Amino acid sequence: MGFYLNPDNRSFQDILASTAHVDRSGVISLLNARIGRRDEKYLCVSRARNFGKTWTVFMLKAYYSRGCDSRALFEKMAVADDPSFAEHLNAHDVVHVRMTDVHSVSSGDIEISLKRLTEHLVEEITEQYPEAQLRSNDSLCDAFRRLGDKTGRQIIFIIDEWDHVIRNCSNKTTQKRYLDFLDCLFRDQSYVGLCYLTGILPLRKRIDQADPDFFAESSMVNPGDFAPFVGFTEPEVRALCEKFDMDHEMAKSRYGGYQYENVGAAFCPSSSSSAMRNRRYDNFWIKTDSFIAINKLMKKNFDGLGNDAVKLLAGESAELNVKSFQNDLKAVASRDDALTALIHLGYLGFIPTGNSVGQAFIPNLEMAAQYEKPSETFHMPNVWNMVVLSQLLLERTWRLDGHFVARRLDIVLDEGVKVLAYDDANSMAALLATAYYAAKDYYLAVQEVPSSERSVNAVFLPKCDFFEKPTLLFELMWDASARTALDNLKRSRYRRHLQGGDGELLLVGIGYDAEAERHECVIECA
Repeated sequence: MGFYLNPDNRSFQDILASTAHVDRSGVISLLNARIGRRDEKYLCVSRARNFGKTWTVFMLKAYYSRGCDSRALFEKMAVADDPSFAEHLNAHDVVHVRMTDVHSVSSGDIEISLKRLTEHLVEEITEQYPEAQLRSNDSLCDAFRRLGDKTGRQIIFIIDEWDHVIRNCSNKTTQKRYLDFLDCLFRDQSYVGLCYLTGILPLRKRIDQADPDFFAESSMVNPGDFAPFVGFTEPEVRALCEKFDMDHEMAKSRYGGYQYENVGAAFCPSSSSSAMRNRRYDNFWIKTDSFIAINKLMKKNFDGLGNDAVKLLAGESAELNVKSFQNDLKAVASRDDALTALIHLGYLGFIPTGNSVGQAFIPNLEMAAQYEKPSETFHMPNVWNMVVLSQLLLERTWRLDGHFVARRLDIVLDEGVKVLAYDDANSMAALLATAYYAAKDYYLAVQEVPSSERSVNAVFLPKCDFFEKPTLLFELMWDASARTALDNLKRSRYRRHLQGGDGELLLVGIGYDAEAERHECVIECA
């Protein structure tokens, strides 16, 4: 039993101890079928963070490694019913390497990192298999060949966070040296029984192929046979909800929404498990630096990305072609590249509609929340934040989404208008004007008509080019319910004068609870 060679199963025991564990052992059956097959034994599985890559790695180490006895851990799991279960259970020499442990980005010297890895592996092979008779000048390939020749067994390699060097080192020489190392170590080597790479990104593309180009791939865009194991499936989450007495529909709206052929809805595993363990629905997503990097492009409305963000948040999808993305976050060169990157990072879902073409969408409320925080998401100047988010507010108003309108007004009041005394008509009119800043592009001058000291009416009349848009009639009331405000609008003299236009007339009743310091909103067609 070693650190790199033939690790133990303690990390997997910790996973099984979790009360919200889901049996994902079916993936082992798919991998067993690939062992020793020249055209199938090389596999790169890329998943977004929070999507269970580490769980899978711990499970594979525990199952394949000769450094432990894991029969008791697996005998009640789904894979135990597979005919190949006993044949491969703790029957292989396993090499597990996590590249975040091997290479320090701050040092940047890949040669030193790979040299140390080689030294450690040679040392562990010598300790566990002295009969291999390794020589001091043996390369890592030589060492594995000698090990395979001596034992008569092929080795299973599990390389976790394989793309760590690619994502974090901009030096092309460093990247090339690392990729050459992987290529030399694995390509056409008879000692390889299975090579399982896992990371956030698929293999980086060269002009005409992937690098290394002999790996099959399963990604967030095209998971292939591994689609059932991208996230938790709906039956799995339903079972968790029953176990923890949690509402399944709430779990689906919060953490589901990813879609894969023949699987249906897929759920973010980490967030779903966290919700069950904590017995509350909350935002458990861990934001990544890579997402922040992509949003720097949104700051400039790169190729219209800012406009796409508004449409996506309004519940629409965005068509894109995923083919041009080079699987390198530092080489994003177009709007399609940026959206594809967000799919790989888990911030967007994807439904293919043709060859490399499909629809991107925000899958659930947890992901929508990542985009809706102006100070954390777009990293844009305040004016751009105001424009983008007010456009979103307008679109949600047209969709009669009163809950979103109320939540957005809370944020605008808290971040922008809190300095005013909010219990008078002028302050409330200022709030509406600020929140609906983008309305000026579609509507004539907003006509604000204070009806009392603690309420305000506002009328949005469509411009000539936007007659198809609905006329909006607001009433915002301080320390009153949204229903009271809506009833006032229904009795309003303004409503009678606004009927009969080309578009609809929407009545937007907004109440502000002074004690709770929250808005509520009800929107109806007149």
